[in-house]
Parts: sequence; structure tokens; C-alpha cells
Amino acid sequence: MGIMMFRISVVYFFIGVVLGILIHVMPEQAVVHPHWNLLGWVSFALGGIVYCLFPKAGTSKLGKAHFWLHLLGIPILLYGLLRVGMGQPAEPFAPLGGLLYCSRCVVIMV
Repeated sequence: MGIMMFRISVVYFFIGVVLGILIHVMPEQAVVHPHWNLLGWVSFALGGIVYCLFPKAGTSKLGKAHFWLHLLGIPILLYGLLRVGMGQPAEPFAPLGGLLYCSRCVVIMV
């Protein structure tokens, strides 16, 4: 699970770099770029490192739940934030994505 999370974080990193370059062309996505990097690249990489150090945690049911909630929550949340940047309502995407993303924090604490 740790290696998979780290690989996904690399994908988020490269997309974050592209988004950073495209901010000059599409300024409405300026709110998405930092969230993409922090929630996608940094938190996935940290989760991958933790699961590489503690492999039993990554193979547990809670570890798998953490992975899937994280993987599903981030794109939904970021789509909602992109809608905000474009002047559209964020509902239901940002609240739903945020709920999924934050639910993974509850899974980690258990």
C-alpha cells in the first residue's frame, strides 16, 4: 500500500507542476493548485512513507479504507474548488470531497 500511495503522489506532483504553470493561462484554477499539491502530493507521499515504515498498517482494513477515502475524496473536493474559482457553486462536490477526505483522518485515528 505504501509504494502505491507514493506512486500516486508522484502523479499528483507532476499534475501540480502543470497546474502551477497553467495558472497564468487559467487564473480561476489558482485555488486548486495549492490544494492539489498539499492534499495530493504531500499527504499521499507522507501516507506512503508511513505505510512503508509500518507495512502491517497499510494492509489492514483501516489502511485500505484510508487509501480509498483519500483517493476518492481529493478529486471530488478539487473539482468543487475549481467550480468556486469559476464563480459556480461548489455544492455538492466540495462538501462531499471534503467529507471523504476528512473521513480518512478518522480512520487513521482509530
